[in-house]
Amino acid sequence: MRVLLVTAGEPLPFDRADIRLHRTGQFAAWLAAHGHEVDWVTNRFDHFRKVQRDGPDVVAVSPSYRIHLLNSRGYRRNISVARFLDHADLGRNFRARATQFGPADVVLAAMPTIELAAEAVEWANARRVASFVDIRDLWPD
Repeated sequence: MRVLLVTAGEPLPFDRADIRLHRTGQFAAWLAAHGHEVDWVTNRFDHFRKVQRDGPDVVAVSPSYRIHLLNSRGYRRNISVARFLDHADLGRNFRARATQFGPADVVLAAMPTIELAAEAVEWANARRVASFVDIRDLWPD
């Protein structure tokens, strides 16, 4: 099965050697280890360290597991207008790069962010692909 995971704000496997992956990172690794094709679309901006990640737009973690990094402006404070603008950037950049993600059998998008999840579901609907939204955190709502 080919799975498209869409999540912002989680640590990535190449961030640090001692990184503890969160929900999507653990699921992506499990899927790839069990024979599935995984494309994880996420943000280049590291939410925890408040820095932009260097490197290419697509990183192959393994032959069946790729991470696609979307550009956004970033932010210094979690509660800020800049964070809302960053999330809007992610939605726009998902739409602009969506043709690069290839076909998928299922899309799992996580919320937050609303903008990124909405674009992922719209992309899936346009292709008649099953999609699910994982509501991880209702903050600040």
